[in-house]
Amino acid sequence: MLNKNSCTHVLIKKRVFLGSGPSSPESLAVKHVTPYAPMWFSIKTSKYFIEGPKLVYQSIQSSRYLPDDLRNIVYPVIERNGFFAHPEHLMLALIQDNTKHIREFGLRRILKARQLDQNRTTIRTFMAPKLNFKARDYSEIINWMDWDLSSPSLLKDISDDEIKHIFKVSQFLIVI
Repeated sequence: MLNKNSCTHVLIKKRVFLGSGPSSPESLAVKHVTPYAPMWFSIKTSKYFIEGPKLVYQSIQSSRYLPDDLRNIVYPVIERNGFFAHPEHLMLALIQDNTKHIREFGLRRILKARQLDQNRTTIRTFMAPKLNFKARDYSEIINWMDWDLSSPSLLKDISDDEIKHIFKVSQFLIVI
């Protein structure tokens, strides 16, 4: 999912090898282990790819408490590795959320994307999104208006009516 080793590698390279770091290895370890150790365990224990956007959000949350100089190093690394925050992944995570209004938001996004897909003549480019580091929830980690939405390919064989029906009948849309 997220490559936390690259964050740590970049931080250590900039701090230790370039000589701009703290005076003691202990302070370096505390600053780096505090946000990343819990994140590492979260990544290793997650079983489903729909947890990816939540993990991206969790990494953003945990890095908010870093000093500004470290945050300026970490944010670009999170963004560069933030492929799980792509709208297609995010839509699938939204429809699996425990909160009804979030699931409904995800359903609306998927139906809108499917509508846009019918008029599309070009192949979409899969790029890591620009992240919103001030997001208050994982559903806000991207600006939805900046994206030309594509429907998640996992749902390509399911019609709009089937998606709506499954959404009304069951609490969660289980297609994964």
